[in-house]
Amino acid sequence: MDRAIYEKNMKAFHARYDYVAKQIEGKDYELTEELTVSMEEKDLIRAEKNGVSAVLGVHYNEKERAEHWIRDIKSLPEYSTVLIVGIGNAFYLQELLRATSENFNILIYEPCIEVLLKILEEIDITEVFENRPVALLVKSVNEEELIPVMSKWLTNETLPFFRTKILPGYDKLFFDEIKEFLGIVKRTVVKMKVDQNTIAFFGNYYARNVIGNGKQILKSHTINQLSGLIPNDRPAVIIAAGPSLKKNINDLKEAKDRAFLIAVDTALKPLIAAGILPDLFVTVDGNKPVELFDQEEIWKIPVLLSADVNSEMVRRHTGKKIFYYNGEEFIQNLYLAHGIPCSGLPSGGSVSNSAFSLAEMLGFQTIILVGQDLAYTGNRSHMEGTFSEEDIQKKRVNATATVEDLNGTMVPTQPNMLMFLKWFEDRMKERPELKVIDATEGGAKKKGAVIMTLKDAIQTECPKEPVDYQAIIDGLPYVFDEEMDKKNREYLFGTMDVMQEGLKKANQGLKLYRQLERLFQKEYVDARKVKKLSKKLDKLTHYFEQNPVMTVVMRSMASISLAISQGMYDYEEDIHEEGIMIARQGIVMMTCIKISLRNVIPMLEDMLSELREETEQILPGAELSAGTEQG
Repeated sequence: MDRAIYEKNMKAFHARYDYVAKQIEGKDYELTEELTVSMEEKDLIRAEKNGVSAVLGVHYNEKERAEHWIRDIKSLPEYSTVLIVGIGNAFYLQELLRATSENFNILIYEPCIEVLLKILEEIDITEVFENRPVALLVKSVNEEELIPVMSKWLTNETLPFFRTKILPGYDKLFFDEIKEFLGIVKRTVVKMKVDQNTIAFFGNYYARNVIGNGKQILKSHTINQLSGLIPNDRPAVIIAAGPSLKKNINDLKEAKDRAFLIAVDTALKPLIAAGILPDLFVTVDGNKPVELFDQEEIWKIPVLLSADVNSEMVRRHTGKKIFYYNGEEFIQNLYLAHGIPCSGLPSGGSVSNSAFSLAEMLGFQTIILVGQDLAYTGNRSHMEGTFSEEDIQKKRVNATATVEDLNGTMVPTQPNMLMFLKWFEDRMKERPELKVIDATEGGAKKKGAVIMTLKDAIQTECPKEPVDYQAIIDGLPYVFDEEMDKKNREYLFGTMDVMQEGLKKANQGLKLYRQLERLFQKEYVDARKVKKLSKKLDKLTHYFEQNPVMTVVMRSMASISLAISQGMYDYEEDIHEEGIMIARQGIVMMTCIKISLRNVIPMLEDMLSELREETEQILPGAELSAGTEQG
């Protein structure tokens, strides 16, 4: 080991990736069996695994090969994001950094900790990490940061330009690890596309919910606190509200305390009516009606949720609130300020998909699906006691597709249900070691699942010894201590200043775009003035897209933003027409930002009024500054 290089690398790591650096120094990671990593010819990394050997990367003098490898990436617009699988000897990465601007985002995934350790010991890679937005994910160290990073970097505008590249040699040695990781990436991208359209449709709900839930976050928990806490030596049971739940709902009583019962929100009322309290329920929809939860028993059940779910439901809920990250930078900033992880949850768009991902994250090796029809069993989409009969019949018109059921018959379903089904099947294919039992006893056939009755699944898979999951979750401490809580309140009180500053910047943007429009209406276009205006507008755009507080505003007007972004790379042949089109799109965008701010500010005022009253009660005489410099 070259001590000087190692110390230089670790100093750079502590500055940029302090959590990863501490994991490395504390040796808080698992090594791969039958793997050796060595240096070859001073500048190459060679790894050998199970008798298979490969060089990871290329020689430093193979510049032409590296240039060919990054050629298609160089042509992407600024603020694009590329995922690089593998560090190798860092030569490709260094060439990519030199060929792209500082506004280009690079996400690195290293599937082997041993390779990273050897690199840190032998190769100076500080250039890769010192001055650019480069994110590093390492298998078994900080993979859970994938979703927050992608959510931050991939916007409506940049998502179409997301690219993935695998360094030479890595696919030969780490095929399974890469396949699993890229599967998560693929599902995250699909979910982001779905979320963009969902947020565009429910923009006002989003702002209302995220701002309303800002206060609720202060006394809550994170999904990461559950990891390693919940005993997983028995199955997790995912309970959905499909029509087949009626067949075996009473059998679930035998699974209580013998398995971890995770219910989706729509299944709660039927479960309560049957005398069954799940250990936890999951809710994901921002416009889910409060009536679904309106029973005294439900308000006390621990809930897994994101900050954009119905804020009225969260306000009335009195049990443990366990949050996961879903792209809400306004809220995520509260965690980042204190170095607290709050991970995302891969999903295929359904609350049941999210519940399944939770079970995976908690380490369950056997997952039992109940009430997961994903089809119209008996001409119904849901069990009685969930939605009103009128609503269920209205949903029947959406059954425009068909799917094979357990008996081999084609039955009606919805296109979105097919998407949820494919997500389950893809996940089972990617995780063959996972035992998934379909105990729905009806509905769509799920490739990769073991078909059993719920009674048989409980009898064969669930130990007799009970586990008091309720007591375990009840023992969760709040994620923020008293000092953190105080700083978080300062942050929230300071968000009003940011909103007011946003109004000023929107007015400034309107003025600049109108100047730009006038410039392109002239016969002679002054390129110098256009360039000067463009730089100012780039800074404004960056502010609105990257400021954590402003993300609430931008998402609340997502339908306009999505419509504009989908046409922003369509070019006119005439430079005057193209410039005028860009200017007018900018005028529309800035006008919409102003309107959105005027809608959001009263919501924020209401939340801060409640927060101020609460703060005066629990922190009497506290002097809270209106700072927003968290993160």
